[in-house]
Amino acid sequence: MQSPDGKRSLPYSGIPTFLGLPHATAAADLDIAVVGVPMDLGVSNRAGARFGPRAVRTIERIGPYHPTMRGVPKSRARAADIGDVPFRSRYSLEQSLEDIERYYAALKAQGVRTLSVGGDHSITYPILKALGKDAPLGLVHIDAHCDTMGAYDGSKFHHGGHSDWQCWMGCSIRSARSRLDTGFLEYVLGVLACLRHDGHLHGRLHAHGR
Repeated sequence: MQSPDGKRSLPYSGIPTFLGLPHATAAADLDIAVVGVPMDLGVSNRAGARFGPRAVRTIERIGPYHPTMRGVPKSRARAADIGDVPFRSRYSLEQSLEDIERYYAALKAQGVRTLSVGGDHSITYPILKALGKDAPLGLVHIDAHCDTMGAYDGSKFHHGGHSDWQCWMGCSIRSARSRLDTGFLEYVLGVLACLRHDGHLHGRLHAHGR
């Protein structure tokens, strides 16, 4: 970020935004909208991911230059931090998922690409549902767990079951359960379900079918 006189702002001053991007109240005319999704009602334990967007925003911004990309990424697109998804309730997981889906559907209708910061993994489901409604959509999931479980404790919506097998490709590092539907086997089956004999990735993630 720069001050009015053209100088770079101090990294610990000003209103914190994702990556030091400009703050915007609407996504109009943006290529990329960075969105906070402060919701963790889908966790089975260890709540607190709702504070993720705020924490990421407050990380000290060292500088805009990316040494690996050898450039300033935010200079290559019109990008801004547009704030957080508004939620009707802090208690209802189902309502919160509906709020997320509605918010992302509106962004998609404007032709805006999104970069999301959560939030527990249950936020993935409504985002995929909104973005994959009209066109094939794939998911590459890198995590400690597979997150392809079905209903758990009477709820089909939770942080461990945001997607199904079509088309899911992921790498799960560990699992607290020894069942065959979790752990490394899911990674292998997920890859096999997506890859055909020609070695290309095929399929569609049907998040809206849950």
